[in-house]
Amino acid sequence: MNYVVKISIFIITGLLTYPDISGQPRWVKGTPSVASVGQFAITVNYGIDRTGTVYFIVYNYDNKQKLSSTQVRSLALSGPSGNIVATAVLSISSANVSRTLQYIFNGLAPNQIHSIYAVAANSFGILQPSPVRITATTLSCPSVNAGSGGEECDLDFKLNAVPGLFPGTWTKTAGPG
Repeated sequence: MNYVVKISIFIITGLLTYPDISGQPRWVKGTPSVASVGQFAITVNYGIDRTGTVYFIVYNYDNKQKLSSTQVRSLALSGPSGNIVATAVLSISSANVSRTLQYIFNGLAPNQIHSIYAVAANSFGILQPSPVRITATTLSCPSVNAGSGGEECDLDFKLNAVPGLFPGTWTKTAGPG
């Protein structure tokens, strides 16, 4: 009898001291959210309260479709395709539990509304009941400006162009010379 009591106390104590590792993950307060937006990138904040995986998909328009958690995970694992222009599958290690982390989606179209869906799963693959949908608009690109020139008839004319973010090549489209 004494043996049964000791085992029962050991089991109950063990259950009380260990967190629920099989439950659905919860988002860290304030996540997922957009941290910053550039012309070709969106940075998102994310974080969950246990080890697991976070799945993201990004549409290149304001997608108001209701997706299931399973759909988001499946699409994220499949990679970009069609209107899904970016995906991410991010692991949350024990060192990053309950921390706000960031991920940058690069290579997005400028001046475009993007719908971002996020869903998390714990380390046993148990998904949250529904994904989170957030939207962000990438910034527009600045106008091209070659600068002012002047009248010059030799081959060493220099434009007063302001360097942009990406290198390019100027080509003559009309006129003599």
